[in-house]
Parts: sequence; C-alpha cells; structure tokens
Amino acid sequence: GLSDDTLVIFEPLYGDPLYRTGTDNIVEGKQELSPTFAGWIRIEISLKRLQAKAWQPLVQQALAMALLAAAMIFIVSKTIQRLSHNLEKSEAKLQKTIDTALDAVVTTDAAGTVTGWNAQAETIFGWSEQEALGRPLDSLVIPVGGRDGYRRELARFLEARETQLLTQRLELTTVRKDGDEFPVEWSMSPIWLNNECMFSSFIRDITERKQAEDAQSNYRKQLEREVSMRTEALEALREAKDHAE
Repeated sequence: GLSDDTLVIFEPLYGDPLYRTGTDNIVEGKQELSPTFAGWIRIEISLKRLQAKAWQPLVQQALAMALLAAAMIFIVSKTIQRLSHNLEKSEAKLQKTIDTALDAVVTTDAAGTVTGWNAQAETIFGWSEQEALGRPLDSLVIPVGGRDGYRRELARFLEARETQLLTQRLELTTVRKDGDEFPVEWSMSPIWLNNECMFSSFIRDITERKQAEDAQSNYRKQLEREVSMRTEALEALREAKDHAE
C-alpha cells in the first residue's frame, strides 16, 4: 500500500476474459497454453472511507438507541411519578379513614410494640401518638392484672399460630392514662407480611353502652320487684276477702 490509509490490489488481466488466475483451459482433454497476458488491473481502496461508511450506520444505530433509551427513561419516570402520586394519595386516604374512625385503631409488631396509633386511640386512652409509638401496648391500655395473659396469648400464637383470643370480638377491661378503668370491645387480627407478623387491633369504648345496659337491667329488676309486690298485695287482699266472707 501507499500508506496506512490505502489498500492497493493488483490483478492480472488476460486476453481471455473467462480465464482465471492459476487455472488452465482444458478442451476435449487437451491442455492448452495459458492465454496471452494483457496487463494489470490496479485497485486502490481508501480505508478511511470504508471506516467512515462502516461507522455511519453504527453511529445512526447508537443515536437511535440513545433516543429510544431516553424515551423509555422518560416514560418510566413519568409512570413511576404517577404511581408514586397515586400511592401517596391512597395512603393519605387510608390514613384519613383510620384517623376518623370511631374505633381506636392500633397496630403492633410481633413483640407487642405499638407501631400505629390513630386519633381515636388518643381520645379513648389519653396517650398521644408520640407517647404511644415504640412502647408495649399492654403497658398503655391493659390493667396490671391482665398483662401476663396478654403476653402469653401473643407468644402462643407466634409459636403455634393458634389462640382463643385473637380474631374474635371480646369485651375486656382496659385502663386510661389517668388510671381509670373502663370496658371496651376489642378485636385483634394477625397480619403476615414477608413472613413477619404484625397485629391490628380495633378497640371501641362501650362505657355508655354498658351504662345503658346496667340502667335497663336495674329498671327490669325494679319492675320485677313492683310486680312481685303487687302480686303479694293482691294475694293478701284475696286472703282478707276470703277471711271476711
């Protein structure tokens, strides 16, 4: 070659255009002499031009791939933003629903430590969310005499996943921050996420209902006593009448 950037090829040219270099023409089994040499053909190729032509489609493909990647990144980014916005909106709605619930909604981890404490729980028990988070639930709402039983039930469920208290609506006695004990309706359900257990509790203050039930029971007993007294009075009148007759 003339330089590192040029490729030069010399090809012999013969009088017989069908003749090929390094072969003989054979006709009817007779070997003929090689055709007359006519000259040389000089072929000169620019390597830079070949490289430019070879690189051009690669560059075009790279640009196309870059544009496609940018478009995909843009689409994925917008999709993630939309999903994140929808997720945040759903979480806000869920939190708003929990905070405005009539029941105290309390979540704890497997050890019984409070991880969630809604506004109604603050109202019922008197502990603020900041005070309740990270503390054992039994130390906040369960009287001292019932804490051991609560812990045993949690341990029994985590060991055998069987318990008589969970997943049921029970009437229990709980305690407020000021030490006042009051009746509640309590249901606790286990939730498994990635092989980790957490508990969700719904607690309703039934003090007014219990007072109404007690008042109704007392009124019923009073009526029963009045009926009994009237029955005895009627019986006494009947006996007096029979004695007078």
